[in-house]
Amino acid sequence: MTSGISSDYGDNPAVFGIADSSPAFDSGIPNTSIILSITDDTGTYETNSLSDFFDNITHCGTYSVTYNYKGTIETKNVVLGTFIYKVMAGSPADNKHIFSGSMLYSITKIIGSDRNPSEDEEEVIIGSHLDFSKFMSSTQPNDNVRIKWFEYKDGELDTTAQVTTVTLGDKNGVGYLGITTNTAGFGFTTPNNTIAKGIDPFNGRDTVDQKLYGLLSFVGNAFGGYSPVPEATHWWYDSNILPDDVFWVVMSLIFWIFWLNLVLGITNALPAVPFDGGFLFMGGLSFILEKFGMKDDEKRESFVERIGTAVTYVTLAMVVLVILVMVI
Repeated sequence: MTSGISSDYGDNPAVFGIADSSPAFDSGIPNTSIILSITDDTGTYETNSLSDFFDNITHCGTYSVTYNYKGTIETKNVVLGTFIYKVMAGSPADNKHIFSGSMLYSITKIIGSDRNPSEDEEEVIIGSHLDFSKFMSSTQPNDNVRIKWFEYKDGELDTTAQVTTVTLGDKNGVGYLGITTNTAGFGFTTPNNTIAKGIDPFNGRDTVDQKLYGLLSFVGNAFGGYSPVPEATHWWYDSNILPDDVFWVVMSLIFWIFWLNLVLGITNALPAVPFDGGFLFMGGLSFILEKFGMKDDEKRESFVERIGTAVTYVTLAMVVLVILVMVI
């Protein structure tokens, strides 16, 4: 069925999540908007892919963002850059009083023991959060870095730079600052990535453990609104085989029939009473015990019932934990 849909904005950045009290939130750009272009002092840049969008955010500042929302194209001024969404308690950033809700401006790696950078040390201007991730991947534990950031309050960016020098911690052998970032408070996907997530449990997963986790996550997609894609994103796509409204009704019906059959089938096979898998487990255990010399039927069945009850509780507890992990 999904081969019968297409999108004119397949690889364009699509807003899929907006952080509270962020430039994204204050911009008024609606969730699920498709970003078409951004403009700064150097020119206008089309954003035909996520990489186009992130590459053309070269600094923290105000940009004009043109977007499509359900067929209406508008332009709004937005503060774009690396938004500090969260500061981990007790981290190097927290100890230096770098606050969540701020915007990163630049980072300079300090070479040597002097905690003040020399003229030869390059100040790296941070644009999107990918620039920040790239910089951090080049650092090591105990590196000293000078950080500049701007405060963002009440919808306004204060371009008076706050400056501090931080000694990085250790996270798997790489420098650790202790902040969670995104670009201006936006979460992004693309129409193509969204449909791939909705139909392919192994999308973007290479190793065996990643594929197994992908399979579990795929079953849990329904808890995240995927049926097979969130209803709010239906307008991203055009149906080539049925009218759009009819197509999504049929698609959702097929999805839920598939999902319920899959989940019920797996659940029914669990070694827990009253599922069929539980009775098969207890019957098999009784058969094995009889073959190993436990001939007393009453004693054997009593033992099997106790084991079956214990396994049932353990299995149900594991199921609850898996569901909680997928939902959270």
